[in-house]
Amino acid sequence: MPIRRELEQAGVDSGRKPDLASLHFVQIDEFYPIPSDRENSFCSYVERFYLQGFGLDPAAAMLIRCEAIGLPRGHTLDTVWADGNVDLSLRYRGAENGREQIQKD
Repeated sequence: MPIRRELEQAGVDSGRKPDLASLHFVQIDEFYPIPSDRENSFCSYVERFYLQGFGLDPAAAMLIRCEAIGLPRGHTLDTVWADGNVDLSLRYRGAENGREQIQKD
């Protein structure tokens, strides 16, 4: 059975787009430490395809902004990862210098 017919039998107007403006969106994942304004961040994707694409209210969205979490006072993503590389081995090994300790923390 075609989906349109099934929707109509259930009393749903398949030609009418639902109003999603009153829904809340909670982002539960991100590619840390990518800044949220970069096109390949998940936050950017959510803003573009969920908030704008579905007409969700940005004020009712809880988004993960990497530049606002997990950083020591006075640091930015660029000062902690100045070369743009993230050493995932720091999850399991001790830091060898001050910069690595900040990245590990």
